[in-house]
Amino acid sequence: MDISKIAEHLIPSLVAALCGIILGFERELRKKPAGIRSHILMCVGASIFTVMSTYLGTDRSRIAAQIVSGIGFLGGGAIVKEGVNVKGITTASNVWITGAIGIMCGAGLFVEAILMSLITIVILKFGKLITRWLHADGQNLKVFVSVNFLSFSDELSDIKNKIIEHLDKNGFVINEIVSYSFQTIQFFLTVKSKKTKAEALKSINESIKSSLPKGIEVSIKIVDQQGNLEDDLT
Repeated sequence: MDISKIAEHLIPSLVAALCGIILGFERELRKKPAGIRSHILMCVGASIFTVMSTYLGTDRSRIAAQIVSGIGFLGGGAIVKEGVNVKGITTASNVWITGAIGIMCGAGLFVEAILMSLITIVILKFGKLITRWLHADGQNLKVFVSVNFLSFSDELSDIKNKIIEHLDKNGFVINEIVSYSFQTIQFFLTVKSKKTKAEALKSINESIKSSLPKGIEVSIKIVDQQGNLEDDLT
C-alpha cells in the first residue's frame, strides 16, 4: 500500500470539502435549498471526477465538460418560478461555481480554489449590500386588496369612492379595480416604498381604515403577486 499515492488522491477531495463548506456556509445561513452538505458533495464529486480522469488516462477537458453539464442540471433544480418572480438564480450560480472550484481542486490548484471560494463568499455578501444600495430609493410592491364591508350603510358607494381617492392621495397607485359589488371592493394596488413588505402592507391597511367613517367595520385581505395571503386584517 503506497501511502503517498493515497494521500495524493485524497488531498484534492479534502481541499474540495473545505471549499464546499466555505461556499455552502452563506447559503445555509440564509436557509436556501442547497446548503453546506450539498455544496460539499458537489465540490468533492467534481474533484474526484477530475482526479480520476488523470488516473484513468482520459481527456480532462471531456470530464470537465461533463461536470459542467451535470452541475448545471443540479443548479437548474434550484431555480423556481413563483408568479411573476423567479427565485433561486443566485443559489444555482453558486452551485455552478462550486463545480468549477471542485475541478480546480482535482487539478491540484488548492490555493487558487480556496481563494476563489472566499472571493465567492465576498461577492454573495457584499453583492446583496450593493443591490440594496442601488434600490435605496424604494421598490415597487404590487398587491391585490380585497375590502369586505361588515357593516351596512346606505352610503357604501360613496365610502368606496373615498377609499380609492384617499389611497391615491397617499401615493398608492390603483392599477385595476377587479370587483366593485355592493359590500366588496377588490383592486390591484402598487406602492413604492423604502419600508419592508410587512411595513408597506400595514401602511396600506392603515390608509384604508383612516378613510372610513366611524361605525363602519371592514375586513381587509392583502395578497401578494404569487397569490399568497399576506395579511387578513380586521
